[in-house]
Amino acid sequence: MNLAMNHSGLFRELDLERYARIVQRMLGGGQSRILFYDGDGVPVWSDPGSEELLLEQYAMRLQKARRASGNASECACLHLAAAGSAFAYRSLGDDKDQPLGWLAALADGDGTVSGSFSSSAPSVLDEIAPLLRVELQRIAELNEIAGELGDRYNELNMLCRVDEPTKPRQECRDALSQQVRQFASHLEADLAVLWVAQRELVFPAGALYRRDDKELNAWLHGLAHAAYQWFLNGNGPLGMNSLEDVNRQRLGVGGAYKLIGVPILDRRLAVSGILVCANRMERPDFTNSHRNLLEVAAERASECVREHQDELTGLLNRNGFQTHLVQLGLQRDAAQCSRVVCLVNLDQFKIINVTYGIAAGDEVLCKVAALLVDKVAGRGIAARLDADNFALLLENSTIPDAEQFAGDVCVAVRDLRFNTEDKCFSVGASAGVVALEEADGAQADLTQLAEVALASAKEAGGHRVAAYQLANEDLVRRHQQLHWVEGIKHALEEQRFVLYCQRIQPLQGEETHYELLVRMLDESGAIVPPAQFIPTAERYSLMPEVDRWVLSAALQQLEAWAAWTFDEPISWGINLSGQSLNDTGFLQYLADHVQQSSMPENRIYFEITETAAVQNFHVGGRFMRAIQATGCRFALDDFGSGLSSFAYLQRLPVDYLKIDGALVRNMHSNPVDQAMVAAVAEVGKVMGLKTIAEFVEDQATLQLLQTMGVDYAQGYVVMKPVPLEEELQRLRASAAADPDAVMPSTSGQRS
Repeated sequence: MNLAMNHSGLFRELDLERYARIVQRMLGGGQSRILFYDGDGVPVWSDPGSEELLLEQYAMRLQKARRASGNASECACLHLAAAGSAFAYRSLGDDKDQPLGWLAALADGDGTVSGSFSSSAPSVLDEIAPLLRVELQRIAELNEIAGELGDRYNELNMLCRVDEPTKPRQECRDALSQQVRQFASHLEADLAVLWVAQRELVFPAGALYRRDDKELNAWLHGLAHAAYQWFLNGNGPLGMNSLEDVNRQRLGVGGAYKLIGVPILDRRLAVSGILVCANRMERPDFTNSHRNLLEVAAERASECVREHQDELTGLLNRNGFQTHLVQLGLQRDAAQCSRVVCLVNLDQFKIINVTYGIAAGDEVLCKVAALLVDKVAGRGIAARLDADNFALLLENSTIPDAEQFAGDVCVAVRDLRFNTEDKCFSVGASAGVVALEEADGAQADLTQLAEVALASAKEAGGHRVAAYQLANEDLVRRHQQLHWVEGIKHALEEQRFVLYCQRIQPLQGEETHYELLVRMLDESGAIVPPAQFIPTAERYSLMPEVDRWVLSAALQQLEAWAAWTFDEPISWGINLSGQSLNDTGFLQYLADHVQQSSMPENRIYFEITETAAVQNFHVGGRFMRAIQATGCRFALDDFGSGLSSFAYLQRLPVDYLKIDGALVRNMHSNPVDQAMVAAVAEVGKVMGLKTIAEFVEDQATLQLLQTMGVDYAQGYVVMKPVPLEEELQRLRASAAADPDAVMPSTSGQRS
């Protein structure tokens, strides 16, 4: 029987028929037949015509002889007298004397034939066997190399699959979940689990994993915690392929599974989680190739963990905390538990950095982080959002509970003591809390809501706790302002502002004035009233940027007007915020733009509120004098609103007093307001300052102001605000219709 079609293992790579012909020729031809057996003594090839039963009988004799001799490299000849045959065999051992296979020859016939065969066959087989063995060894080596290349290919394939960008899927809570699913699928693992200690999150996967199997989930959780403790204790590699492995008892986890696991490391190379794979006992053993792939997947998971980890303290960072909040928000209905976010900020932390150095500041942050981890253990997680801002997520907590907890945390932080050289210092803390349900489904805004509460606590003096609740109208209004912050920034980037103007009417025969007003455009191009965005810009220090835009746009648009001569001179008022007075670069910015503009300096004046001038008295005074040195003028806006308005007026270099509209609006019917306006008008005359009344809304008030000697009136009775470009076109059209108008004019302009 020809078993060529049944070649197995190494023999399928050989031309066994060629070797058989060589052996037959060396044996002198005749009636000899050549046979090949694998390492287990199973026939794999014979000359045509051999009966399968006969081959099996010789195979059993071969195996019996092999067991009897115990010498894998023996060459022997068996005489089978009953059959009148002789059977010679030679093992093909490898370098370890373990048989790769067997070469055999069978001679049928009378005793003469078998006798001659018996004397020649062993020597012939001895000559051929080494050649055949060398070829088999080379094939074995090539197969081993091919196997290793296959493993490397699988590892590379796994690398490519792990490196694929994660796609948002509802069942994958984040990139870690998706990675462990990819890994388990690639290895065809029965079970796999990835666990991140900091977040107390378990990501299970595998062909046998069932989400609704409570017993299996409990076993996986136990496996994850046990494996984490294994690596935390420095026990070395985790790999168990038998139930008798002594390490199973050390691991402390039951279950008839083969196990292999690797640690997940954080930025400081500390164990922060684990990745473990489990297969049923009937599955093949785990190998080094599996461990290599596991380590690759663990490294990818480590990178993901590091992206969500603060490098200094080891806590979650802002990105990781926000991701965690979003995940919990998706699970909120199922979790049926209340959660509270608590933000903790260190009071006057910058002073520590300045006084004691950055290293001392880092020590404070690390000790506070350790304190927070200890405080929140068993009831939530801790994170460092940035600088000296920390966040806590409290599980199963109400607002009153969280306020008490945050208060205790602030006290504990205050009680910490820090030593640097011969000095000892401490630090205080403030906190803001908000419940998950207050976000109304927008979990990403939770930290923003808590920041609003925290800001309130800081403004109240620090070392206290404030809670954000919808019933607190002040905090709700602050939160609404936060939505305008990004809108204002985008509007500045996209130049979505426009200038309006409002005419100021002379009451005593003076020159005409206009006040320039700024409006913001939303993304659809609709006008946003200043009352909606100016308070936010002031609270979040965006006004210097707005003032820069206004100054640049105003000078650019007014330069075209400066080329015309009108019947009456016109001055233009530009508002400045108090923040711009403290902006170290704004003064130079303003002076440069005024100098570079063709607009006459004496046609420009700047307005600043009385409150801003008083709060920044010395800075404001220097700013005003520097601007007046360029030829521009100054107006003090909302004058009369302060209790000591007249006391400091002589010390401020102003040219105009704009009387607070709250006094003007009701002066016709309120004698006290009327007396206040009259007093401002009189002081203005004595000091040589021009007075401008704001919020003049009817003719009666206008006439009364004129009688009192107020120089200018501004309000709806004079003119409602209109786009600056529209008013400039009207003025140019009016000038063009005047036969005495001249274009261009050099009157009043710099040479």
